Amino acid sequence: MFHNKQNESMLSTFVLPISLVCLFALSALVLTFLGSGNYKHIKANYDDTSEATVAVSYLSTKVRQNNRENAIIVVHTADGDRLEILEHIGEKAYRTVIYCQDGALYESTFTDGQPGGLEANAMRVADLNALRVRAEGSRLLNFEVTGKDGAVYTFSQSVVGADSQEAGDAQ
Repeated sequence: MFHNKQNESMLSTFVLPISLVCLFALSALVLTFLGSGNYKHIKANYDDTSEATVAVSYLSTKVRQNNRENAIIVVHTADGDRLEILEHIGEKAYRTVIYCQDGALYESTFTDGQPGGLEANAMRVADLNALRVRAEGSRLLNFEVTGKDGAVYTFSQSVVGADSQEAGDAQ
């Protein structure tokens, strides 16, 4: 009889607490595993949205910085739309071209008329699927930015004066 009470005492003081600790550890591992999948999904969505937001902010800032008469030109090419900005510093004219190619938004600044300047000076700005720019008259630019996740972000920017050209008409 004394022997059975000792077994019950051992069960209640050792086995039951150890079982509860193991159950808690198993629950924590399962919750961590399930949470990590959700975290990866949220992080991937954030990264895609962040890249598109960077592109929208970048384009808006560039247009505001160069909002002068005849400084901004929208060029429509077979590969997509380009935003070209002309700037005169001293005796030299510089051209900044912003375009989307191979899943990324690029900026290239070079001396106006420099052969191969577009490719030689290209700098990656953000990951994007597409950029579409339309000039409504000479006072409004409409932007459509397509992120890597396929989400489309649109915004409009008023300008002092912009021009729109087909690729063959561009200088």
